[in-house]
Amino acid sequence: MYKLYAVLLFCLVINWSCKKDPNILFDFKYDQNISMQAGWSYLETHYLMFYDIPTNYKAQLQAHGYTAAQITSIEPGSAFIITLDNNSMFDFIQEISVKISSTNSFIKEAFYTIQVPLNAADRLDLVGTLVGMKEFMDKDRFNMQVGFKLRANCPQTFDARLTLKFLAK
Repeated sequence: MYKLYAVLLFCLVINWSCKKDPNILFDFKYDQNISMQAGWSYLETHYLMFYDIPTNYKAQLQAHGYTAAQITSIEPGSAFIITLDNNSMFDFIQEISVKISSTNSFIKEAFYTIQVPLNAADRLDLVGTLVGMKEFMDKDRFNMQVGFKLRANCPQTFDARLTLKFLAK
């Protein structure tokens, strides 16, 4: 009988934890193709800069039926990077950091990895920070800096795609 109660309690806890956050009005994502160059050294952090990325903020509001006044915050949700070449792996990467800005001053980190495992495959998940991004994402365009700290030299040149998901509340 005890086991039955334990299983029921476990199922209830799982059900409660899987419910969608009622404060999230909608989410929206951005894809950015990245080229990683062979020979990147592990002795330095490598930065890729992307400028004037359209936010499509007004179109997102209209598509979901909201006004700008109804959005109180925009926060990083989740992100991931995948290789576009089946033979490439991310095991040479130690950390990734994604910073968002509306200027050339990148001080607010939106996504990051916690120590990439040594057996990393062709997809890495990034964690969203708790930093509000509304000041950047409610504009027409934003800038992005992607930093790579390596544990070994980049073995070959290959392409990857970084997908960022933001939550409008």
